[in-house]
Amino acid sequence: MLNPMDLTGKRIVITGASSGIGKACAIMGSRLGANVVLIGRNSERLEATLSSMAPGNHEYLSLDLSRLDSIDTIGETIGAGSAKISGIVHSAGIGWMTPLRSLEMEKLEEFLRINFYAYVELVRALTKRKYFDSNGGSIVGISSIASNTGYLGGVAYCSSKGAVDSATRVMALELAPKKIRVNTVCPSYIRTPLTLEVGKELNGIASESIEEFVARMQPLGWGEPDDVASAVLFLLSDAAKFITGSQLLVDGGYLAQ
Repeated sequence: MLNPMDLTGKRIVITGASSGIGKACAIMGSRLGANVVLIGRNSERLEATLSSMAPGNHEYLSLDLSRLDSIDTIGETIGAGSAKISGIVHSAGIGWMTPLRSLEMEKLEEFLRINFYAYVELVRALTKRKYFDSNGGSIVGISSIASNTGYLGGVAYCSSKGAVDSATRVMALELAPKKIRVNTVCPSYIRTPLTLEVGKELNGIASESIEEFVARMQPLGWGEPDDVASAVLFLLSDAAKFITGSQLLVDGGYLAQ
């Protein structure tokens, strides 16, 4: 049976693979035939992700992406073999609420460093000819509906995700001659550890709980990590071979209102 999302033989690098959306992408990608390179800070949690994946030539690398100078070592470490990279997913990220009156530049810099700078540096480093498949491939940045809408205490987070989407459009143009597509997936409120942690902070600056907010704002209710992973793997696959420079909303109807 034809499977337009078949990833057999493709080597995909996924950051933030130890939990949430990144973990779901790694597991689903392995089941679609991809060989996955897992990247995250916690080796034990990466091993837990690996144990849930379908068999393949998978590997993991423990790395703190906030140390931007270490990103070049990813290519040197995983690019030493003959198998070239054909896909990248940047799912690593941070998010919490900081009202403008309390926002310090160090905190803003932290958001940008992990959510945005690391994304651009990862793409720059790994799309070198010696690492990336000469037949091209696909890159997906995990952005957010926060790139298109605001929320209380979201100056740092919304700014970082807006930068991700803007940079993606430019990188899509620059990498098109290499047959590399670049897109973002923009989730709304997805039931991940990060979102639930941010939800606890909502109680301090808003009049309703995260559960009440999601019920009011998302017609389809909470999203799950697999909902986002399905969209990501679609963009990684040849089924999306004519899509680049785009934002794919996975928001349960949030922005339709």
